[in-house]
This record gives sequence, structure tokens and C-alpha cells, in this order.
Amino acid sequence: MTLAAITVLAGCGDSGKSDAHQQGPGMDPTKNAAVGTQFFTAVASNDPATVEAAYDLAAPASRALSYLKLVHDGLTAAGTADTMTEDQGTYKLCQADKPTVCHTFAAVTLSDGKVNDFTVDGKRIAIR
Repeated sequence: MTLAAITVLAGCGDSGKSDAHQQGPGMDPTKNAAVGTQFFTAVASNDPATVEAAYDLAAPASRALSYLKLVHDGLTAAGTADTMTEDQGTYKLCQADKPTVCHTFAAVTLSDGKVNDFTVDGKRIAIR
């Protein structure tokens, strides 16, 4: 389900340009790695309870929170967790049953220590 949610969201956002050039609080992907790793581990879990618990990792009224809610709503029971790897603030999630089907999450920004926004396969997410 996690990767299906990406299809709904990816490519529907703003310009699709990375925020990597921006600076300021919460804009450094490597400094955001601890929170980002927790966030994307929950996304990869394919477990509704784990995804719901991760709501606390997302900034209120953010795209990140809307994304978690979409992932949660698509899960009916815990399934096999997808794999998640982190490399300098970039997160790669691959389907457990199709390990060559992967998506890359990057440009993670925080607001008050919580995930606010990110890109999926280089495109900013947008909630419809």
C-alpha cells in the first residue's frame, strides 16, 4: 500500500524542484535524518498502528501528515514491511514482495522538529 499511495501523490505538487538549495531551520536533510528515519520506517512498516503512531512525527496540517493518513487509510491489517534504507537524508523504500520496485524520498524538511514536507522520486507531494 505504501507505494500505491505514492502514485496518488507524487508528481501532483508544486514545481517538483528540490528544496536542497534552501537553508534555515529544518531544511538540512542530514540533520533531519533521525526524525526522517523514524517517519519513513513507519511508512515502510505496512502496519496501521505503526503508521498512526507516526502522526506525532509529522507537523500539524502538513503534507507529511496528510501523506501518513492516506497510507494509514489504505491499510486494513499489518502486512509484510517494505524495506527502508537511509543515506545522508535520502530514504529509499522498496516493496517487500518486489524488491526492485522502489521509490526515493528526499528533501525532508522539519517544522518544530516534525516532518513537514518531502519529495517523492524528485517531485514535491501534493494532497488533493
